[in-house]
Amino acid sequence: MADIPYHLFACQDTPALTLADLNANESAEIRGIDLETGLDQRLMALGFLPGQPVRYLKRSPFKDPILVEIGSRVVSIRKSEAQRIVVGRAE
Repeated sequence: MADIPYHLFACQDTPALTLADLNANESAEIRGIDLETGLDQRLMALGFLPGQPVRYLKRSPFKDPILVEIGSRVVSIRKSEAQRIVVGRAE
């Protein structure tokens, strides 16, 4: 997958792989985020930036929220937020 400019991936014709699509313990690289201004700023402050590796750890028993590892941090985010974070599978 070619690098897609931050916030512009939604214009692509092919369906994007999101953080919510990953399986437990699967790693990927963040390609972009499509969220409201306030929320994307919060996620960026936590390290959710294009090019950063991220690992999907697990989801709660009720399937929301999910637990992810970004850098050295473990963060809990809503599934709806994870569905807006486009990733590329780690190779």
